[in-house]
Amino acid sequence: AAGKAPVKSIASGETPKKLHRKKAIDPTTGSMFKSAIKKCLKEAVPDNSITITKNSLSIFCGISQSILEEIAMLSSELAQKVHKKTIGGEEVITAFELLLTGELKKLCVREIKNTL
Repeated sequence: AAGKAPVKSIASGETPKKLHRKKAIDPTTGSMFKSAIKKCLKEAVPDNSITITKNSLSIFCGISQSILEEIAMLSSELAQKVHKKTIGGEEVITAFELLLTGELKKLCVREIKNTL
């Protein structure tokens, strides 16, 4: 039996382990932000005295997804108006400035500028 793999005995009593595949992230549900939201919560409440339910986590994920979609669409429109094929940092900053207000706008613009 040259070239063949050895036959494993079924009588050994060991059951083969099933491989568990990770579920694919569905971009329509926005569940791809779960880990980021949990990290933010852990950073805000380091002693874990506050937890988050699955329902509220999915709400936060939906809000994040919605905001990023709006920012991407507005950034794309701004880039097209100045005949650019690529969305740059300027367009993203302008989109945040147009969509958000108050302290949240200031925080986002500052973080984007620090990143650039």
